[in-house]
Amino acid sequence: MPAARHYIENLLAAFNLAVGTGNTEALAILTQNVAVTLQSMAAEPTDVISFLTPDYGKAIQTITNLSLTPEESCVHYTGTYQIWMIEDRKPACAALGHVQGTLEAGPQVWRWVRHSITPLP
Repeated sequence: MPAARHYIENLLAAFNLAVGTGNTEALAILTQNVAVTLQSMAAEPTDVISFLTPDYGKAIQTITNLSLTPEESCVHYTGTYQIWMIEDRKPACAALGHVQGTLEAGPQVWRWVRHSITPLP
């Protein structure tokens, strides 16, 4: 489990960096084999970035409260995302929601197969 947690944390950190900097190319490469959904609908990198940080450069996404649930040949994760607007040196939480996903065990490495983003109503 520690190896899976480390791998998931690194993937989500790279995901947050790509989203926060508006780097659609990096996000596309990172999620090229991942079924990404946003509000239960398939999403492209541009959809994810425009939804999570429509004013990127002035917002930061964080993912906290990460929980892992192992299964036979995979591990599922859940967490809470927050979008922080950072204008004028007065951070304010602009949005909250949940992320969840799955990594499957491969012969030598974990493979990221699913990541979903669900905003709180």
